Amino acid sequence: MKKFSQIYYILIFVSCLMLIQMPHVFAQQSPRISSLFPAGGKVGTVAEISIQGANLNDAHTMIIRGAPGITAELFPVGGEVDTTHQQLFEGTCVGCHELRSPGNRSMTPAQWEATVDRMINDRNAAITPEERDKVVSYLQSAARANGGLTARLTSVKSVLSRSRALQPLGPLK
Repeated sequence: MKKFSQIYYILIFVSCLMLIQMPHVFAQQSPRISSLFPAGGKVGTVAEISIQGANLNDAHTMIIRGAPGITAELFPVGGEVDTTHQQLFEGTCVGCHELRSPGNRSMTPAQWEATVDRMINDRNAAITPEERDKVVSYLQSAARANGGLTARLTSVKSVLSRSRALQPLGPLK
């Protein structure tokens, strides 16, 4: 009988340990959005947004709730900078700028594109349309690699201007 009670107490102890650990084992840390930048966009356009929040590292899909007409493509957190056009960027931009890694700037991919266009249109930067696309591609890859989770939202021209709920999905655990 003494051996049975020892086994009984050991089983109770192990069961208690399992119950204490169970919330950690079964608790899924769902991705949550705390902010988006930019917070809105123009109907019928494509906007690339920066997403801040919790548990976003493994997000793989974006659900958009509300009226139809908007789709989202997620770009994963981190990743590698595509350096294919880095030398073109350095050779083109060094005439006016001190060269720093674009990863040191907190700009979204869309902001980099607008910046390059502003340099061409307002500052008369001598960049051909082909070079512009390559420089923008390099800067956007650096922004995505260093800027956390980003998504490209596309809206059709007929989409209704209403608010939507965005929910990133992470892996099933």
